[in-house]
Amino acid sequence: MSDTTFERVATSVDTERWIGADVTRIEDERLLRAQGRFVDDIDPPGLLHMAVGRCPYPHARIDAIDPGRALELEGVVGVMIGSQVRARTRPLTVLRPLPDVPGLPFFAMADGIALYEGHAVVTVVATERAVAEDALELVEIDYEPLPHVVDVEDALDPGAPVLWEALESNLVVSTPRDRGDAEGALARADVRCGGRVRVGRVTGLPMEGRAVLAEYTPGLDTLRVWSSTQVPHLHRMQLADALGMPEERIRLAAPDVGGGFGLKLGLYPEDVLACLHAIDTRRPVKWVEDRMEHFRATTHAREALHDVEIGMTADGTITAMRDRYYVDMGAYNSPFGSPMLSSLMFPGPYRVKHCSIERNVVATNKTPVGAYRGYGQPESNFVRETLVDRAARRLGLDPVEVRRHNAIRPDEMPYESAGGAVYDSGDYRAALDAACERIGYDEFRRAAPARRDDGRRLGIGVACFVEMTGYPGSKFLGKHNAAYGAYESVTIRMNRSGGADLYTGIASFGQANETAFAQVCASVLGIHPYDVVVHAGDTEGTPHNVGAFASRTTIAGTGAVLGAAHEVRAKTLRVAGFLLGVAPEDLTITDAIVHPLDRPDDGIPLSRVAVSAISGHHLPDGEEPGLEATKYFDPPASAFGYGTAAAIVAVDERTGEFDVERFVLAHDCGRQVNPTLVEGQLHGGLAQGFGAALFEELRYDRETGQLLNGTMLDYLMPTAADLPHFELVHTDVASPVTPLGVRGVGEAGTIPPASAIANAICDALAPLPVEIDRLPITPERVWRAIRRAADALPSNEVEA
Repeated sequence: MSDTTFERVATSVDTERWIGADVTRIEDERLLRAQGRFVDDIDPPGLLHMAVGRCPYPHARIDAIDPGRALELEGVVGVMIGSQVRARTRPLTVLRPLPDVPGLPFFAMADGIALYEGHAVVTVVATERAVAEDALELVEIDYEPLPHVVDVEDALDPGAPVLWEALESNLVVSTPRDRGDAEGALARADVRCGGRVRVGRVTGLPMEGRAVLAEYTPGLDTLRVWSSTQVPHLHRMQLADALGMPEERIRLAAPDVGGGFGLKLGLYPEDVLACLHAIDTRRPVKWVEDRMEHFRATTHAREALHDVEIGMTADGTITAMRDRYYVDMGAYNSPFGSPMLSSLMFPGPYRVKHCSIERNVVATNKTPVGAYRGYGQPESNFVRETLVDRAARRLGLDPVEVRRHNAIRPDEMPYESAGGAVYDSGDYRAALDAACERIGYDEFRRAAPARRDDGRRLGIGVACFVEMTGYPGSKFLGKHNAAYGAYESVTIRMNRSGGADLYTGIASFGQANETAFAQVCASVLGIHPYDVVVHAGDTEGTPHNVGAFASRTTIAGTGAVLGAAHEVRAKTLRVAGFLLGVAPEDLTITDAIVHPLDRPDDGIPLSRVAVSAISGHHLPDGEEPGLEATKYFDPPASAFGYGTAAAIVAVDERTGEFDVERFVLAHDCGRQVNPTLVEGQLHGGLAQGFGAALFEELRYDRETGQLLNGTMLDYLMPTAADLPHFELVHTDVASPVTPLGVRGVGEAGTIPPASAIANAICDALAPLPVEIDRLPITPERVWRAIRRAADALPSNEVEA
């Protein structure tokens, strides 16, 4: 158990009519009618389009750039190169800087040296995007290719080219985290097993790529920026710093955003470059990312190399775990920072007294990595859960019983894990049992169906997970050098019609926060959710906030909504009480009617109360005009979602081909504000989890340093036809540290699919000691694992 104690967050709601209701998504009305408004839909008069020229080499010196011929092309208005950008801007700030690392300045454009394929080296603005693209072809650039390194192991070789002179090697930072005596406990274990695990590099591929539109007003010296971002207020902060402009001179808005998944966190070079061109030309400048650019210029994710080991006693008790892993960060620490949750979440839902974790961040000549749905959690889950199964097989124990034996119990909560996370509450065994019951685990074991009629082997596998959702308070983040807090804020303003306007800086990018916020607000104010209009994602008119990421929107956002709505409700009852001659505590609001508790038919419309308050007429003594409130909510701690995935697979041992025949996810996200929204988040997360588990991988050629599959034709992304039917089971242990007892759910689906499927494949092939130790799991890799096991080939056989 942890010494930490949690005081339950007080979040009373007088009427909970809309909490837990399947309200139809409010956003869908405009989106399904093609009436959404995205950055590329905004075309102010005089618009110019920006195109970005990018280095074709993984590492090169830029000896000369001659834009003369480009400037002569009709329609071209301006060209910008790295030396000009460097002279006018500061490096991009990093929201989550690495500890104890010298500054690795990331300017918006390469000046002298380009460090990865896709690094911006020149921009052109023109009257049409096609003209700007054509002009790029006319810019003459002399490159001198330099030695490169695109593999973590190669990068750590003593003779490898070092990317940064400020560092002695490509090892940027090493961060150990130890609990107990892992080496001693491993030595005393009855069985210890481990190995090397590789997790592939992926990208998130949101429906809408990144986009920015900048418009400068000279007389006011102001910038108006529209951006496809998840964090408008943080984005403005970073943009102001890079440009050296006061924040109040920049208004930044995120209109409808076509997906984010973490990739749209933080400032990107193109945002700065579009603003510089807008200032220079005195005309609006737009840049919209194409898919070729996305693969090379938007942050990558996931890639890591893990050296892991686990020890168990004969009865399956975990004695120790160890993970020394290497994150390929690419050429720069991206504006949001490198994933850090692999260390924190490595022990998972298990009692582990002795644990050693070491994160090593390594620089290579590749596109920088950044946040992507899960932020290190899917990687550590795959490593841990396949390791637990491997040890159970060595001991001849059922892997489900091993998990049940080691799972942290509800009466041990709150529990500080060996990774340093303080789990707030939960019943991990109940989620494990729910998944096993739904998929028929015991029946499968009793029937022992070794093969299908077509000869394919059958297997079943499970994987447990814990998901960190939200962040544990702004003070915690401040101690870890984060440039942002953990709070959220809203303003709620009643209008004369009896409806409410809700202002939030959280952008709308598919997570349906407009609907969830409206439901919570409506429940407190006694109105219909459709009478709440949510104004989202504009720094003008919304209070300072943090933004949407880390499965935190419902946790922090609803806390602010509840606070503001309760304040508005209290004043509403005071004004209504004055009008009716009834004590406020004897009133309530039902269907937009304010009435005495014991006389529901003897009330007045909420609109009449609002008119009285807004006009300033007929108010109690001492009551100010207006009917609105702004509130901030800073979560006292993280809430941890959790669950178990279970899969049944059929494997052809001759070819390595396999099918996922069933997939079950039992999860707990606490209380559900809207069950339909929860299922949507889980389905989307599972689709991306399956993609990284079975299909997706960005591949670089070690000799040339080139990205080999940087197009939609070559990067294998799953479609609906490639995915099984997802069977969902919900448990609902309320969190004591969040409003309404909710936990986040946005990343849950990405975490366990790879582990459950890998364990099922190994179970199907159990007559052979097959081990799956690389993602994605492809038929070729399964076939190679079978051959290694059958022919006793070395486990480190180099893949062709």
